[in-house]
Amino acid sequence: MPSRPAAEVQAVLRQEGLDQLCDSLGPALNAGTVAQVHSLSLHGLELVLKVTFPEARRRFDTDFRLFGHARQILGALKLNDEKANIVAAMFDAVGKSEQSVLAEFDLREEANAMQIADGLLPMWPAVYAQWKQCLSAGLSHGLPHVAAAALQGAEAASAAWRMAVPAPVESLVTPGAMVMTRAGGESLQQLMATKPKDGAMVFLGLVVPFMGWLLLTQSSSRRGAGDADCTWRMWTPTWATSAGRTAPSGSWTGAPLCAASAPRSAVRCSSSYGTWPPAALTRAWRRRPKPSGLPGIPPRRWRK
Repeated sequence: MPSRPAAEVQAVLRQEGLDQLCDSLGPALNAGTVAQVHSLSLHGLELVLKVTFPEARRRFDTDFRLFGHARQILGALKLNDEKANIVAAMFDAVGKSEQSVLAEFDLREEANAMQIADGLLPMWPAVYAQWKQCLSAGLSHGLPHVAAAALQGAEAASAAWRMAVPAPVESLVTPGAMVMTRAGGESLQQLMATKPKDGAMVFLGLVVPFMGWLLLTQSSSRRGAGDADCTWRMWTPTWATSAGRTAPSGSWTGAPLCAASAPRSAVRCSSSYGTWPPAALTRAWRRRPKPSGLPGIPPRRWRK
């Protein structure tokens, strides 16, 4: 979608008490329904600014209320035909997504998720190696041709891929604005538009397993316990990931953009899962190095 004018972004910065960033604002890098991202030059550093817009949050609130009223009306009518049941299921799904969708407007939560991902990132190479071993076995079990071809290509090219997580600047994180380091590279969105086969290969072979692993660790590390019955319950992940190929090495960087807390029953797994059981993930997260401010930018506590 088209980006909003810089004046609107600067208005958000003033509202968030970050007036000092207005003169450092660069061009828009991307824009979406919830947020907009700009380049930012500060103290000689090339950074990224992400902002959300209050009126967008109000529109979402209104939409969810309308869906809620429609769901109540449909329930009161007690219709029992197939189409009515389909519509009711759609309304119910929208209602269940409300909490996670509205959480995207609080960038403190996103910054916290980025720190969690960064703390867990050193474990990723071992986890990814195990995933590729499982992939090799799975390719012989009759996957759809398109998926199998993309995954085979991903397995061959994966040696050059790397993951990196942008770091939030603690003193410049508020509910409606966040400054973070810039990963650079070519975005996955651009790659899918210009080279769809390469994009599919990266998405299936790197982004999907990384997102799934973050979902597991983000849920399990907060609970700090495994479940011996190895039962899985899927929930809608709120991790959003972009990937970029960094010149000249051709490596890939991934940027987790947001996360919300899972329900207690969201993900359950055996404590012997993979290379990194939940208990080990919890210990590693607690022992992680604490982030510091960037040069010229003092640290500030922004967590709730």
